[in-house]
Amino acid sequence: FLIGLGVAGCWTAAFKTNAQWWPAEKLAFANGAIIGPAGIGALAATLPTQYLLNAISWQSMFVWCSVATIMVALILWFVAFDHPSDLVRNSRSFVDELKGFKAVFRNPVFLVFGPLSILGQGAWLSYQGLWAGAWLREVNNLSALSAAGFLFLLAICVVFGNIVLGVVSGQLATRGFSIVKFAVMITVAFILVQLLIWFDMLSFSPYLWGLFGFFVSGPIMFYAVLSNAIPEEYAGRAISLLNLFATLGGFVIQYAVGAIIEWWPRDSTSIDSIGGGHQIALFLVILSEILACVWMFWRLYVLRLSNDKVF
Repeated sequence: FLIGLGVAGCWTAAFKTNAQWWPAEKLAFANGAIIGPAGIGALAATLPTQYLLNAISWQSMFVWCSVATIMVALILWFVAFDHPSDLVRNSRSFVDELKGFKAVFRNPVFLVFGPLSILGQGAWLSYQGLWAGAWLREVNNLSALSAAGFLFLLAICVVFGNIVLGVVSGQLATRGFSIVKFAVMITVAFILVQLLIWFDMLSFSPYLWGLFGFFVSGPIMFYAVLSNAIPEEYAGRAISLLNLFATLGGFVIQYAVGAIIEWWPRDSTSIDSIGGGHQIALFLVILSEILACVWMFWRLYVLRLSNDKVF
């Protein structure tokens, strides 16, 4: 719980700071530059951890991670400086702050793109955090070490995907191409990759988890879309809400996938007893993302008919 609370604070603070300091056309790149290197943590949790646990206990590893985290926090406290708007005395009451959340909820950008971003990030957090490794072992029948290798590939692709596609989005924005359209395109590619993994008809299907990590920057790009659409004073709350629901989405999806796998009959003869549960679970995750896509396009169509611009 405390780790999750800390991650939420880091993510929200970083994206809020980016929204303050970077121009709109560079915001997706700035966010990608944060999430990309942050993926090194997930990278370290694969093969390096597998080997490190042969030398030290997991408790010792957590202690060293804690020491590193405290050092970074101290550097931020003493070295990083505030945006001028943060130095202005805030006279708003707690009720006024809550009204800001209401304004975010009523914003059409949050309503249109939020569900797709939340479910996409939820799928990413759930599978990279737990179920991709189980899929590789129980569906692709890989050893624990081989599965860790593909998780290593997934984590590398998260790093490069966020950085590379962030740069591309910045370049396209300077040429007048909408970051919203680019985010939607990448998110659709993210869902298509999951469909290819689900079909599992290709001999190189374990490598598709790398593309899963590469294209996850699509759902993450909606943080920049939301920041550009929300007044600056509400940007922090908008990012916090999207981050909160994405994290909750990851929790719900992770738990639901486990429940489906446990529920799947172990003596089934029609489909592999464990692999069948994985396939049913991933299918439902993909279906929820497709429904979010349908919602997004339908809302955009309705808003277009009413001449109400979203972006």
